[in-house]
Parts: sequence; structure tokens; C-alpha cells
Amino acid sequence: MQLLGVSAQSQSVTKGISANTASTKFFRKKSVILLHSFKKTGIIVEQYEQNPHVTSVSARSVYFRRSSSRSRTKEWFAAIRVIEQVGSVAPVDCLIVHEDMAGKSGPLYGPSQIREFFKPYYSRVWEAAKAYGAKLFSMDSDGDMSPILGDLIDCGLNAIHPVEPVGGNDIVQLRKKYGKKLFLKGGIDKHALVKGPDAVKAELEYRLDPCLRGGGTVFGLDHRIPNGVHIDTYRYYVNLGREMLGLEPISGEGWARMAF
Repeated sequence: MQLLGVSAQSQSVTKGISANTASTKFFRKKSVILLHSFKKTGIIVEQYEQNPHVTSVSARSVYFRRSSSRSRTKEWFAAIRVIEQVGSVAPVDCLIVHEDMAGKSGPLYGPSQIREFFKPYYSRVWEAAKAYGAKLFSMDSDGDMSPILGDLIDCGLNAIHPVEPVGGNDIVQLRKKYGKKLFLKGGIDKHALVKGPDAVKAELEYRLDPCLRGGGTVFGLDHRIPNGVHIDTYRYYVNLGREMLGLEPISGEGWARMAF
């Protein structure tokens, strides 16, 4: 996803096998906890170190196998213990879950499943993360999440990306519905760049609505730049968006980094 409005910083990222092998001497000011929930295989909890000066960090990652309800409860308690271990040496900045649990026709789960199966665990883990300073509970999921967003917010979720327009998502309408309860990242249709400058202008004029410019939004493409986008169209997209947001245009170097 191409994020616009955030200066890119290099990150040292490691993935490992056991929390018992974790080394704390590299941990600095911020940590991001990611919970990767795989529908059939299990849950992976990872700690990402955000220190641009570190080139290697020992692993702080745990894999949990899903089985019985009792086992799942134990697994989420283990996830909380990992957060506590990380939080004991560095403040937690953000809790992120990668789900991808929706398609164009809607989510794979309904509101009742979210309330029964997700909420008990999400709520507990989020409370643990908040205890160590976390402000954002973010979910990555493609597709149309609108039928269950309210229930996910009740679980503690307060940020979502990439908010795909092709999946039926509309960041303008989501902001009007949920206000600042939901932080939005992405939301700009990547396919507009394939169609050319006129489509880009129309897309930005709609998506960069004033209701989204007062905070709580990271404007960006809903995924990577598609194949077939002409470089001149991309530059037009970047500079038009920056102009609309009151930012200086990019000239010369700078195209490889996040644009808005």
C-alpha cells in the first residue's frame, strides 16, 4: 500500500520462533505488536523493533496452534504474556491484526460470529496492549468490512486499512458514519492511476474530502501502484494530491518515498 502523508523511516524487522530466545538489549523507544490470525493454522504474534539504527534484532515471536476452545483461551493468554514481555522493556505503540477476512461481497464472518468468537480475545489483548501505552488497534483486511465494522469497533478496533474502494469501501462515508472513532489508512482507488490524469483528478477531488483532513486519516492508494501506470501519471497524482493538501510539490529526487 502506498501511504501518503507519512515520511518513510527504515525499520529493522525480525521474525523468529520463540519468545524465550528474545534479546532485549536492542529494544528502544517504540514497539509495535502484530497479531497474525490465520483461519486454519493458528496465530502468530510478532514484535517489530522500530529503531532505524539497528540492523539485527533477536527474535520475539510466538506461534500458536488453534485447536479446542480451552486451547484457544490459553493461546490468547500466551499472546498477552508476549505483550507483557515486550511492554516491560519498551512502550507499545500500536497493536495490529492482519486478517484479510472479507471479499467484494462482504466479510467471511457475520456480526454474531465477531461478538461470540472475536470479541472475547480481541478485547483482552487490546486491554493488555493499552496497559503498555498502545493508542491504535489496527486491522488490515481487504474487501468490504462495513457489515461488521461496528462490532469490531466494540472489540476495541480503532484503525483500518487499506479501505479498498473496489471492495465497496468509501473513506468519506466511513468518516461521516464513525467520525474519529475509526482511523483510516489508504482509501484511494489505485485503478484511477491506470485510467489517466482525468480519472486521478476526479478520484482525489472526491477522496480528499475536508471531513478527512482534520486528522485521523493517512491518505494513500488502497494497494501497490498497479502495472501499466505511466510515470507521468504517477507524478501528476503525487503533485496534485500534495497541492490539494497544501504541501510543496516534489521535484527531482523523492519519488521513491511516500508521496503525500
